[in-house]
Amino acid sequence: MRDERRLLASRHLPPRPPLLLDTAVVPAHQRRGVGGRVVGALISDLRELGIEWLHVDYEPHLEGFYEACGFRRTRAGLLRLSK
Repeated sequence: MRDERRLLASRHLPPRPPLLLDTAVVPAHQRRGVGGRVVGALISDLRELGIEWLHVDYEPHLEGFYEACGFRRTRAGLLRLSK
């Protein structure tokens, strides 16, 4: 998302299955709804493409943000494959 010449927010979405990573908003524009609009636009686009699920990993301090975006908390497993 850009505001004239500046990048305000970004996110990274690898190929299927969709995994939302690295949602970020420039500090001066945080807590103004920019991140929620970016994630909301992504969700809308994925729904139009017929995607059924979107996964996100986040740190505990971001739980409220992602819940406000419509995500539910789930239990998941993690396996480190490298030694």
